Amino acid sequence: NYINLPEQAWTIKLNGISTFSKIGIRFNDIPNYDYAEMKIGSGFSFKSSFSLAYRGLELGYTIDQTNRFNRDIKLNLYNKRFGGEFQYQSINHTSSTIETHNPDSIHPYPNDYINRMTVNFYYVFNYKTFSYPAAITQAYIQKKSAGSFLLGASFFRNRIKPFEDNSDIALAYNPIITINQASIGGGYGYNFVCCKSRLLFHLSAMPMLLFTINENVDGQQFEPVPEATEKRPITAAVISRAAVCYTYRDRLILGLNGVYNLAQSSSSSNISLTSNGWIIQCCLGWRFL
Repeated sequence: NYINLPEQAWTIKLNGISTFSKIGIRFNDIPNYDYAEMKIGSGFSFKSSFSLAYRGLELGYTIDQTNRFNRDIKLNLYNKRFGGEFQYQSINHTSSTIETHNPDSIHPYPNDYINRMTVNFYYVFNYKTFSYPAAITQAYIQKKSAGSFLLGASFFRNRIKPFEDNSDIALAYNPIITINQASIGGGYGYNFVCCKSRLLFHLSAMPMLLFTINENVDGQQFEPVPEATEKRPITAAVISRAAVCYTYRDRLILGLNGVYNLAQSSSSSNISLTSNGWIIQCCLGWRFL
């Protein structure tokens, strides 16, 4: 067999997570300026999380030690053939600026927060020999090395809002930005197994087409202009992942994995979005019952 289920149905995990993310939003053809760019960065953060899983169903809660106001809730369902995950993030007190061009100026924008919802789905074509969750959640055990083509789809919702009136900003005082996007694409993943199936290495990459569904901007000077030029409602994103996992006596789990996301989009209005970020996670888990 290439893939086995663990004898124990339940898994408890403690995770340490380091993250970095940056979002750039460009507004074209706004009054008094050629364009303006809002640059939002969450900075480096360290989080700890606790999760409990039954087979492929996992529920976790995350606390940010760097910023006690940040929250992260995640629900995963991973199967051999298909699976998905739901994640809701509340990111507060980001480090942000608004840069205007022609005339040029930089305005600090320190008091905002981001609510981000992400829903991901995947499908594994070669599910009889390759296990995606064996590397990600350890819900399965990969016994022999194998690879597979992957199909993925995602939905993203980003809502950016200031805490208070930033009256020192001459451009716009309180823009509330909501952007909904969806993506679909395919890629390839490979699991390399050694040391009598106790050690697993994983690599995968998935380029995707990114669709902007709609965006809503509150604020008089940030209204989209219908006669936008260079309309590109479909653009691109890529998700890449690397992981290593060691299992001792099929119970004790030591894991390390990293994910990098890059997305660039320009909608049919005058708003374009660029986002990138990475997540590095180490875990200590125990299978029981």
